[in-house]
This record gives sequence, C-alpha cells and structure tokens, in this order.
Amino acid sequence: MFNKNDGFDSKKSEKGRKRTRVREIDFMRVEDTAQSQELAPFELEIKDEIASAESPYEKLASQEKRGGDKELKRVSKYKLTCLMRKAKLTSRQAECYQLIWVKEFSENKTAKKLGISRSRVRDLKQVILSSLASALEKEKNRNRIATKARFACKSKKQYKIWRLYFKQGKTISEIGRDMSLSRQSVHQFLKRILPTV
Repeated sequence: MFNKNDGFDSKKSEKGRKRTRVREIDFMRVEDTAQSQELAPFELEIKDEIASAESPYEKLASQEKRGGDKELKRVSKYKLTCLMRKAKLTSRQAECYQLIWVKEFSENKTAKKLGISRSRVRDLKQVILSSLASALEKEKNRNRIATKARFACKSKKQYKIWRLYFKQGKTISEIGRDMSLSRQSVHQFLKRILPTV
C-alpha cells in the first residue's frame, strides 16, 4: 500500500539541496476500513450531522458578520442623523422622517398620525429624499475640497484655520474670534487655499 518513496523524501537533488515532499491526506474522505460491518441508521445520521455541521471558521465568520452589521447600522444611523441636520428639513418633514424611517410606520399609519392624506405623505417622502441627496452631495463636495485644501496649509496656524472651518464647521467670524484674527485675514486665507483645490 505504501511505497518506499511515500511520506518524507529526503534524497538529495542534482544540485545538492535536500528535497522534501509531504504527503497530504484528506481526512474527510478517509473512512474506517477496519470495520467491515455497515453503519447503523443512527450512526449514519450522526455522521451526516458531523459532516454538515458548521466549521469553527464558519461560526467565527458569521459572528463577525453579525457584529459588523450592528456596527455598520450604528455608524450609518449616526451619519444619517448628521446628514438630517444638514438637510434643513421643516418640522413637518422631520416628523414625517421620524415616523417613516425611524419608527418604520407605513404610509397609511403616518398619514393618520400626522392628520394628512397619503398622497401628501408620499410627496413629503420625495422632498425628504431629495433634500438628503442634495445634502449628501454638498457634504461629499465639501469633504473633497477639505482633503485637497489640507495639503495647501503651510503652517500650524493655517492648519488650525483649516481644521476649524472644514472639520468643526465654524464660520469665518467664529474662527477670527477664537484665534484673535480679523475676519478679513481668515477670509483671505480661505480664499487663497480654495482656488488651489
């Protein structure tokens, strides 16, 4: 059954280096050859369960995926909340958003709760979605500009102005007041770095 050359072969090759070969065995396909009797139905059932059971790797992967899904939902919810603030929705639109997407009410239930027609709820949904889309586009554009403008900063003071304006969202007047600069100097700095973007 086994050849002399099976297993580890430590013969020297023509160039003088030792050559090793490892024989691989597929343990899932090896069956008990010493047992000549057929397996009982119970034993066959157990064998099938073991063969179809989820491997530890698959269990870990599914746990990580579930954990990743929770984290993704949390981050998405946070980003959506930030985006909602930037979308500048009216109070009625914000209330409609809360009912439909946060509390997951149907259009009929939302219409009854707000005391409006179902078609008005559909119109509000369209307005909310378009407001969110435009806010998202503005945010993407602002982030693109901010990333490029970051590399135009040459000093710590310029970097601080960039961070306050782009990352913290402060106005030119607030930046000037915080850094003891005139509004004009902050404006000129921003005007100077923005064309380079």
